[in-house]
Amino acid sequence: MKASPPIKTLKAPPTLKTVTERVVVREPRKSPNTTIAATSYSVADLQAATNSFAQESLVGEGSLGRVYRGDFQDGQVCLYLFRSAVSVEV
Repeated sequence: MKASPPIKTLKAPPTLKTVTERVVVREPRKSPNTTIAATSYSVADLQAATNSFAQESLVGEGSLGRVYRGDFQDGQVCLYLFRSAVSVEV
């Protein structure tokens, strides 16, 4: 029987600020049939994978927000963009 991994005490994720965006809708481009697979993770999963969004998990920061690296117990790695408050005027 495998031993259970130790239980981590998770901190609250960084607070979200209101994001205001103005989006211009354009006709979609015609492209070949392409399928993109994406996996959804809960906030608790992301907290555990990024060590509660710890500084050592921070990959970088840009105009759209911070990017964190998450290492999951099954060996998968993900990058998570935590969007900061951005006001976009187009």
